[in-house]
Amino acid sequence: MRPILKLQNDLYLSMFINYALRQKADFSSLSVSKKQMFIEQNIQKDAVLKNTFIGMTIGMFTLEELKLYQSESKIFNKRIITMLIERLKSQIGKE
Repeated sequence: MRPILKLQNDLYLSMFINYALRQKADFSSLSVSKKQMFIEQNIQKDAVLKNTFIGMTIGMFTLEELKLYQSESKIFNKRIITMLIERLKSQIGKE
């Protein structure tokens, strides 16, 4: 999954920044720690956003990867979201 997250990185980043600006007009003025908290809370609590990110990731799977995903989708979904949150927090936190 790491290569997919890396490949789709710019899309994830753009999607989340767009989402954050729609939700919280002053997102760019938040402190780094508040931005990171916002990222984590919103991805975990907003089902539409979470499922969008999962769908973007699954859409890049090969047929073999998809079969493996289907056998343990809950575990994979949790892992995708955990990795994505960390990736976004590390990049948005730098701004």
